Amino acid sequence: MIARSEAQRERVRLQLEEANEKLARQSEILEELRTCLGQREKLHHDDLERHKNHNDQGNWLEFLGDLEELLLDEVLRKLWV
Repeated sequence: MIARSEAQRERVRLQLEEANEKLARQSEILEELRTCLGQREKLHHDDLERHKNHNDQGNWLEFLGDLEELLLDEVLRKLWV
């Protein structure tokens, strides 16, 4: 009877040890996922910033193009007068 209870305790101890190892590995995986998510969020933020800056630059270039066209029209009008 004592041997049987020792065997049961050993089996339970091994199961607990295995469960702790799995839990530790799951914690590592969770930390890796958090790190990846943080990197993904940073990349997304950087992409949004780049897109915003590109739009700002595009708007600025469009403004300069419009200004150039207005100035050219004004110069041509003065030349024809």
